[in-house]
Amino acid sequence: MKRTLIFIFTILIISCNRTEESVIEESLFEIKEEINDFQIYVDPQALDNYKEIENASNKDFIDKLLKTISKFEGKKADTTIFQICNIDNLGKLDTLKNRIYFSNNEVIVNSSWTKNGLKLWEFEVKNPYLWIDDSNEFQDDERNPWVPFTIGIYYAIPEILSFDSYAHIDKQLAFQMGVSWAERENVKIPKEEYANYLNDFKGDIIAFGHPESREGLFMWYEPIKMFSLFYSP
Repeated sequence: MKRTLIFIFTILIISCNRTEESVIEESLFEIKEEINDFQIYVDPQALDNYKEIENASNKDFIDKLLKTISKFEGKKADTTIFQICNIDNLGKLDTLKNRIYFSNNEVIVNSSWTKNGLKLWEFEVKNPYLWIDDSNEFQDDERNPWVPFTIGIYYAIPEILSFDSYAHIDKQLAFQMGVSWAERENVKIPKEEYANYLNDFKGDIIAFGHPESREGLFMWYEPIKMFSLFYSP
């Protein structure tokens, strides 16, 4: 299915046939953030500290961090990223909305999917954490709010993957994982119906949650309108 990169007004939309990071890297700083809530103060000393500790292992993240600060300094730390994908395998493309914002000293990543005016799914991550290195400036209790805000933009929105890229996974194993997940979550799914659905599914699969503690890959199970576990390492 042909995917395109689409811009609506000034908010970023990501097409699933490209890596999310590459599209964000190219286009994030052309958007105009929604004006809402609080600014993140730029501490010159903290900024200097991040520049001073830059090395080969953390350079990629610090580059993103400095670009984020440059874009949002003096403005509201609030931006929205849309992802275009095929969640429900029903023929038409779907849109995930991700709002990343700073409020009450917390960075919040709110992801949701609305279709035909009905919100079908929503998930929220607060103060997302990603290990960068052992420097104090990146530790959960000492980091500047710019760190989780940058993590929120680049790493805490859902990861969307083509089902074809995981076609090598044994369908019986995926079936067993889905059934086990349903039992743990007290979700009732008819096994035969679920097996047939899994065999026919060609939509995208998704990973969501804190970047370092995602449960696994999920697929949309239309009969109960929920994400069910597709695969967990």
